[in-house]
Amino acid sequence: MENVAVLDGGWKKWLSENRKTTADLPDVNRSNNLTVKANPDFWSDKQAVLDNIDSAAACAINALAPAVFSGEKNQYGRPGHIPGSHNIFYGDLLNADDGTFLPAEKLQQKFSDVGALGDRPVIAYCGGGISATMDALALFQLGKMDVSVYDGSMSEWIRDPELPLTLGSAP
Repeated sequence: MENVAVLDGGWKKWLSENRKTTADLPDVNRSNNLTVKANPDFWSDKQAVLDNIDSAAACAINALAPAVFSGEKNQYGRPGHIPGSHNIFYGDLLNADDGTFLPAEKLQQKFSDVGALGDRPVIAYCGGGISATMDALALFQLGKMDVSVYDGSMSEWIRDPELPLTLGSAP
């Protein structure tokens, strides 16, 4: 990753700190071209996740709320989680008071507890690939760079009734 920044705490924190804002649109020099190069190593597909169920080559992490992970709440049409995956709810990575990421020591403990900081790569997923990026970003902040997001996530997984799901809070 190059030249990347994230506003930790978001717009709400920015405003709460009385930082400068404007409604004026800047005059942008359109002669400069933005070049975006997607890194395919940051994405996993359904087949990679399916293969990982048997191989456990990667540490799979589900970023959804615990009730959705366990299947107690059926949010996507079929309850449960991908077999072998651990639950690290993206909301538990943030300070409740200002929306910033928890300190590195606390993040490290959460991810260490499920084996995400070892030698294996990590595949993060959620409902549609968005919340999983929070887990991925937290891992990047901890120096874990072999992280990918299964962007199809549960929205894709549950559409195939042949794909397995596990109920309960255990992987």
